Amino acid sequence: HGITFETVANELLFQAAAQPLVDALEACDVCCGYNAVAFDVEVLNGEFKTSKMTWKMSRKETRIDPRRVLDPVIHLRWVCRNRPSRTLGEMCAEFDVAFPAGSAPHQAQADAHVTGRLLYRLIERGIIPDDVEVALVVQEERRLLLESEQAEYGYSLYYDRAEPEAPTVTGAASPATVIPWTRSAPPHTGPSP
Repeated sequence: HGITFETVANELLFQAAAQPLVDALEACDVCCGYNAVAFDVEVLNGEFKTSKMTWKMSRKETRIDPRRVLDPVIHLRWVCRNRPSRTLGEMCAEFDVAFPAGSAPHQAQADAHVTGRLLYRLIERGIIPDDVEVALVVQEERRLLLESEQAEYGYSLYYDRAEPEAPTVTGAASPATVIPWTRSAPPHTGPSP
């Protein structure tokens, strides 16, 4: 993403820079981040462990519980299954969410801003439940189902609920069918019901 050793040579070490983040995380019950469960949470938890950071209130080891992170990409991986890529920029374009003027993807503040706006758009469209606890349960169901499908069918497949000849895979949210992924697959025309 354009970050080099020279870019960060004079920046604070993680432990010194992370304390405001740790304080903010300790004060909240649920976080939100795009692709945060698969990437950011793992990276941050690894750094928290390496630096032996602790929560101020409990003095326990700092660790983000991925089950308390609302991650729009998990819901989009379920709903926009015929898309080979669901980057933040692509999904913002798909759901008509603009980046702030003068910003671009992979700039932390811009990514946080559009992730929040995209989250609201997905709630408005009924893709993510508007009750956070229900949304987290649905997210975990979708994550586990996607993980299971990935293990069984691999990266070369995607799922299209409209293909009647393909084998059916049942899941928590709705049945899905399996068809081979190809570059010539029809473009996504909007969220599935």
